[in-house]
Amino acid sequence: MRQIFKLVMIAVLLLGIGKSYAQSVYTKGSFSLSSDQVNYRLIPATISDSVDVQLNVVNPTTNFAGSDVYLGMELLNSSNSSLMSWSPTANKNFYYHHFNIASLSAGTYHINVKSSTGTVLQTITFTK
Repeated sequence: MRQIFKLVMIAVLLLGIGKSYAQSVYTKGSFSLSSDQVNYRLIPATISDSVDVQLNVVNPTTNFAGSDVYLGMELLNSSNSSLMSWSPTANKNFYYHHFNIASLSAGTYHINVKSSTGTVLQTITFTK
Protein backbone atom coordinates (compact mmCIF):
# COMPACT_ATOMS: atom_id res chain seq x y z
CA MET A 1 0.00 0.00 0.00
CA ARG A 2 2.81 2.40 0.84
CA GLN A 3 4.45 1.68 -2.54
CA ILE A 4 1.22 2.54 -4.40
CA PHE A 5 0.95 5.80 -2.46
CA LYS A 6 4.52 6.72 -3.46
CA LEU A 7 3.79 5.97 -7.12
CA VAL A 8 0.62 8.06 -7.04
CA MET A 9 2.46 10.97 -5.43
CA ILE A 10 5.25 10.78 -8.03
CA ALA A 11 2.66 10.79 -10.83
CA VAL A 12 0.89 13.82 -9.32
CA LEU A 13 4.19 15.64 -8.98
CA LEU A 14 5.21 14.89 -12.56
CA LEU A 15 1.84 15.97 -13.93
CA GLY A 16 2.06 19.20 -11.96
CA ILE A 17 5.54 19.91 -13.29
CA GLY A 18 4.37 19.27 -16.85
CA LYS A 19 1.48 21.68 -16.44
CA SER A 20 3.73 24.37 -14.96
CA TYR A 21 6.23 23.90 -17.80
CA ALA A 22 3.54 24.25 -20.48
CA GLN A 23 2.16 27.39 -18.86
CA SER A 24 5.65 28.92 -18.73
CA VAL A 25 6.25 28.27 -22.44
CA TYR A 26 3.20 30.01 -23.93
CA THR A 27 0.09 32.06 -23.22
CA LYS A 28 -3.13 30.73 -24.70
CA GLY A 29 -6.70 31.82 -25.25
CA SER A 30 -9.59 31.58 -27.68
CA PHE A 31 -12.32 33.66 -29.30
CA SER A 32 -15.47 33.05 -31.30
CA LEU A 33 -15.56 33.40 -35.06
CA SER A 34 -19.04 33.11 -36.53
CA SER A 35 -20.27 29.89 -34.93
CA ASP A 36 -16.75 28.50 -34.60
CA GLN A 37 -13.78 29.01 -32.28
CA VAL A 38 -10.21 30.19 -32.86
CA ASN A 39 -7.53 29.11 -30.39
CA TYR A 40 -4.38 31.20 -30.10
CA ARG A 41 -0.97 30.93 -28.47
CA LEU A 42 1.68 33.57 -27.84
CA ILE A 43 5.15 32.06 -27.55
CA PRO A 44 7.07 32.53 -25.28
CA ALA A 45 4.94 33.32 -22.24
CA THR A 46 7.48 35.95 -21.13
CA ILE A 47 7.96 38.10 -24.21
CA SER A 48 11.16 40.07 -24.81
CA ASP A 49 12.79 40.10 -28.27
CA SER A 50 10.16 38.26 -30.29
CA VAL A 51 6.66 36.87 -30.13
CA ASP A 52 5.36 33.95 -32.16
CA VAL A 53 1.62 33.88 -32.77
CA GLN A 54 -0.27 30.69 -33.57
CA LEU A 55 -3.92 30.78 -34.63
CA ASN A 56 -5.94 27.62 -35.12
CA VAL A 57 -9.54 27.53 -36.37
CA VAL A 58 -11.33 24.66 -34.65
CA ASN A 59 -13.32 22.38 -36.96
CA PRO A 60 -13.73 24.85 -39.86
CA THR A 61 -15.28 22.31 -42.24
CA THR A 62 -18.42 22.26 -40.08
CA ASN A 63 -19.03 25.99 -39.92
CA PHE A 64 -17.33 27.34 -43.03
CA ALA A 65 -18.61 24.84 -45.61
CA GLY A 66 -15.14 23.37 -46.01
CA SER A 67 -13.49 26.67 -46.83
CA ASP A 68 -10.36 27.93 -45.13
CA VAL A 69 -10.37 31.17 -43.15
CA TYR A 70 -8.41 34.40 -43.62
CA LEU A 71 -6.83 35.70 -40.41
CA GLY A 72 -4.35 38.58 -40.65
CA MET A 73 -2.45 40.16 -37.75
CA GLU A 74 -1.43 43.69 -36.81
CA LEU A 75 0.88 44.65 -33.94
CA LEU A 76 0.03 47.92 -32.17
CA ASN A 77 1.52 49.87 -29.28
CA SER A 78 -0.44 51.08 -26.24
CA SER A 79 -1.52 54.21 -28.20
CA ASN A 80 -3.00 51.93 -30.90
CA SER A 81 -0.40 53.00 -33.49
CA SER A 82 0.32 50.25 -35.98
CA LEU A 83 3.90 48.95 -35.74
CA MET A 84 3.88 45.80 -37.89
CA SER A 85 1.35 43.78 -39.80
CA TRP A 86 1.14 40.42 -41.49
CA SER A 87 -1.27 39.02 -44.06
CA PRO A 88 -1.43 35.40 -45.18
CA THR A 89 -0.66 34.48 -48.78
CA ALA A 90 -3.45 31.89 -48.73
CA ASN A 91 -6.46 31.17 -46.55
CA LYS A 92 -5.82 28.36 -44.06
CA ASN A 93 -7.07 26.85 -40.83
CA PHE A 94 -3.75 27.28 -39.02
CA TYR A 95 -1.53 30.36 -39.00
CA TYR A 96 1.89 31.05 -37.53
CA HIS A 97 3.80 34.32 -37.59
CA HIS A 98 7.01 35.49 -35.93
CA PHE A 99 7.15 39.16 -34.91
CA ASN A 100 10.66 40.48 -34.20
CA ILE A 101 10.10 43.07 -31.48
CA ALA A 102 13.67 43.43 -30.21
CA SER A 103 13.76 47.13 -31.15
CA LEU A 104 10.56 47.94 -29.24
CA SER A 105 10.75 49.32 -25.71
CA ALA A 106 9.19 47.57 -22.74
CA GLY A 107 5.47 48.16 -22.44
CA THR A 108 2.01 46.95 -23.35
CA TYR A 109 1.27 45.86 -26.92
CA HIS A 110 -1.73 44.50 -28.79
CA ILE A 111 -2.14 42.08 -31.65
CA ASN A 112 -5.31 42.62 -33.64
CA VAL A 113 -6.52 39.53 -35.47
CA LYS A 114 -8.30 40.72 -38.60
CA SER A 115 -10.63 39.38 -41.25
CA SER A 116 -10.01 39.77 -44.98
CA THR A 117 -12.05 43.00 -44.90
CA GLY A 118 -9.91 44.47 -42.11
CA THR A 119 -12.50 43.97 -39.37
CA VAL A 120 -10.83 43.36 -35.99
CA LEU A 121 -12.00 39.96 -34.79
CA GLN A 122 -9.99 39.86 -31.57
CA THR A 123 -7.41 41.92 -29.73
CA ILE A 124 -4.72 40.02 -27.83
CA THR A 125 -2.79 42.09 -25.30
CA PHE A 126 0.69 41.26 -23.98
CA THR A 127 3.49 42.93 -22.05
CA LYS A 128 7.08 43.08 -23.20
